[in-house]
Amino acid sequence: MDVLITLAAPEDLAGIAEVTVEAWQATFKGILPEAFLAGLTIEAQQQRHQALFGGRGVVYHVAKVAGEIVGFSSGGPNRDPASDEANELYGLYLLPGWQGQGIGRQLLLAVAMQLQTPGRQGLFAWVLADNPHRHFYPCCVGREVAVQPIELAGQSRLLVGYRWSAAPAADTCVFNPDDYLETLGGRVFSQPRNAEAWRLVLLALERALAHAGPNARLQLVVGVQGAGKSYWIEQHRAANNDHSCLYFDAALPRRVHRAPILTLAARHGVPVTAVWVQATLEQALTRNALRRVDHQVPRSSIEAVAAAFEPPCRSEGFVEVIEVNASLSGHEKAACI
Repeated sequence: MDVLITLAAPEDLAGIAEVTVEAWQATFKGILPEAFLAGLTIEAQQQRHQALFGGRGVVYHVAKVAGEIVGFSSGGPNRDPASDEANELYGLYLLPGWQGQGIGRQLLLAVAMQLQTPGRQGLFAWVLADNPHRHFYPCCVGREVAVQPIELAGQSRLLVGYRWSAAPAADTCVFNPDDYLETLGGRVFSQPRNAEAWRLVLLALERALAHAGPNARLQLVVGVQGAGKSYWIEQHRAANNDHSCLYFDAALPRRVHRAPILTLAARHGVPVTAVWVQATLEQALTRNALRRVDHQVPRSSIEAVAAAFEPPCRSEGFVEVIEVNASLSGHEKAACI
């Protein structure tokens, strides 16, 4: 039977409350006190959800089968100052008979995708450690990051915190604006999100340059999308194991696009080498087609970058320009200018 995942409406609150009560009573039977579970009422839960439903930035999604609500998820601004993720999963519940069918993952993605907006990245969730379905969260790539006590039903319990972060690790030496387009549901592109991604990646690069050691240098790896820039970085890092080297991975087809990064590096006294990974348009399009669907770049964008590309040169401020022929085995270095 088809399952419809949709935004919740005010008239769905009664069904959401019913799912809450039934899910709690089934999930925590024999774990939480029987009197506590028996005391859960649909009326009280409906009032609780009603108070949350109208909150600023709060979203609710429901899963419906033949018009009946079988599950829901809710989320909004993070209420826990201990977590640096901007969003929080408030709840995710399914009727017992509908668990284990992939509906929970769809509900989680629906809330996470809607909450990911410029300036509001990542997701955090608290889950009872005694929840027998807690394995669902690491299966959805949630990373366990915290544990804290809670008083529930007159007893001391533990909560486990899970985190989904859209941003790369703080200690990364590779900077790519596309990494900031990642969400729990994959990479999502829009003009506002792209602008925010560039703002964040340049901030991260500036922090790294400011704390770089005296031997630091920056490799600005450019070329059309699908040329093999990320592959070259991966191979170069593995071969050199040089922790003083930073990498910036982006198409950056024209001098005007590269200038802000060169200016930023010069401000911190870090020399910059341009690595131009060359590929024919056909090679780039072929590689692009092999990527995950959400990582694929529109053909028109690749063609536009290829047409506008200005080869990097030392007059821009580079200490060296390295050309890499992507058609050679292993992306061997072809020339140094």
